[in-house]
Amino acid sequence: MFSGSVEKALLEFFSSTTVSAAIADALAEAGKPLTSGQILTAVREIRRMEEIPLKAIESSLIILSDAEIITHSKDGYELSELGRELVEKLKSYRGA
Repeated sequence: MFSGSVEKALLEFFSSTTVSAAIADALAEAGKPLTSGQILTAVREIRRMEEIPLKAIESSLIILSDAEIITHSKDGYELSELGRELVEKLKSYRGA
């Protein structure tokens, strides 16, 4: 879809968006829908930060939802197909 350099730049950018990347990682690790409170707890553990405000999580959830990286239902938030593909590419990128 993108050239290699554009894809790499996008992966680098997303990886540096600490909260959004941690949300994607948390949802991938859970493998099931999570509530915003569960996501907050998981992100704090992943990033080893106690002071991530819920508002930061909620803002990132809106952005990720608008970008179709996550979906939201009555059960909570989960990765979309695009989100799962992104997480796999991020794993490869981080391992490189």
